[in-house]
Amino acid sequence: LLAKLGALLLPVVAFVVFVVLNGSIVVGDKEHHQAVLHWAQLAYLSAAVFAMFGAWGDDGVLSPRYLRAALSLALKPTSMLGCAAAVACTAGVLHKYSLAHPFLLADNRHFTFYVWGRFLGRIPWLKEALAPVYCYCSWFTWRRLGEAQSQLWVLIWLVAATLTLVPAHLIEPRYLTTAVVVAHAHAPERTWTATAVTAAGCILVNAATVALFLYKPFTGVEGGQERW
Repeated sequence: LLAKLGALLLPVVAFVVFVVLNGSIVVGDKEHHQAVLHWAQLAYLSAAVFAMFGAWGDDGVLSPRYLRAALSLALKPTSMLGCAAAVACTAGVLHKYSLAHPFLLADNRHFTFYVWGRFLGRIPWLKEALAPVYCYCSWFTWRRLGEAQSQLWVLIWLVAATLTLVPAHLIEPRYLTTAVVVAHAHAPERTWTATAVTAAGCILVNAATVALFLYKPFTGVEGGQERW
């Protein structure tokens, strides 16, 4: 096994050497990019992976097949307590480890500035109230990946994503890209309906983003014209 997979250890060793020599995991401005325990990043990851499966279709996130399975699991006497504990733990983690980086609060050119400023960071207990949603997203992602990969593979993917995301203080959708792409590249083949819905959603989001950039400039704090 070591002879076959040993080469995969080279990036790990190189990473450890880099951290030792650099004195930190951070490249660049170390003062504003300190490693933290930002466990809420895993909730954001589950939502991002979940969203890219598409809403409709037999394998979509709102498929009656998966909704019934999730409801059955939540109401089953032998697993009801575990599901309730998972939701409670998730709510506790979101309450304590939903962090707001100073850059998140200061840069109004980013969508996350408005998501946090108008919703997650403004409405009391909204973060915690989303715990059941995140739990369903996590369950769905684990189940879908488990239909094509071994439980060990899914666990390794989760550990790798945790090591990448949790130390990051800043909420940036691009930080999730690698984990989301890897998950979907190894997920079961999807129906055309789910694929079309996902593609349409991505096209709409990108079109709206480009339209905002081109046609909705705004005046910055220094008086100059800025764009999203």
